[in-house]
Amino acid sequence: IMSTISSTAANVRAGLQFVESGVETAEAPLRWILKVVSIVALIGIAILINVNVFTRYVLGFTLPWPSGLSVLLNIYITYVGGAIAYYVGDHVSVQYFQKKFPDDVSRGLAVFINALVILLGVAMLWFGTELAWSQRDSETIYLGISLFWSRIPLAVGGFYIVLEAGRRVIETMLEDIEAGTSYSFVSFVLSIAIGTFVYFAGVPFPGGDILE
Repeated sequence: IMSTISSTAANVRAGLQFVESGVETAEAPLRWILKVVSIVALIGIAILINVNVFTRYVLGFTLPWPSGLSVLLNIYITYVGGAIAYYVGDHVSVQYFQKKFPDDVSRGLAVFINALVILLGVAMLWFGTELAWSQRDSETIYLGISLFWSRIPLAVGGFYIVLEAGRRVIETMLEDIEAGTSYSFVSFVLSIAIGTFVYFAGVPFPGGDILE
């Protein structure tokens, strides 16, 4: 029996390591692109603000497009940069109570928390894509481009959050295997059970008006 358990644990570990490697391979280039987009957007906003101030107070007139472009870039920073901030760990988090628990219980809590983050990322991806596609034929006032480009960052940020939170879940489960405990696996199964219950219970999702 012990040999069977050890063999199963080894197979589970190998499978999780394979999936983690695949996720990291897909995540790394996307993370680099999102970082570049966030940096360019931030620099762009700084330049546009100065251009707007210069034309208004020095040249005596106001250009209409810098304001609209600044808003668009700010949207990219909010959702794309926010997703990168999750990877870096810059979001506000309260870990006081989690750290008070033993390591095995703390890992279980970490998996449950990241499962909730995955749910948030899926919602961003799903509704962001839906919103972007539904408004693809509408245009911004000053830039004259499709509203699709101002809505799709929500979906892109959600997609990256799903990848990163999923990688963290796998990483924590691997740590649990190494420690010889199973709290993270129980937490993962519980998260799936809760998500399944919510889905089949017909809990309504936010409507289009809330998204807009």
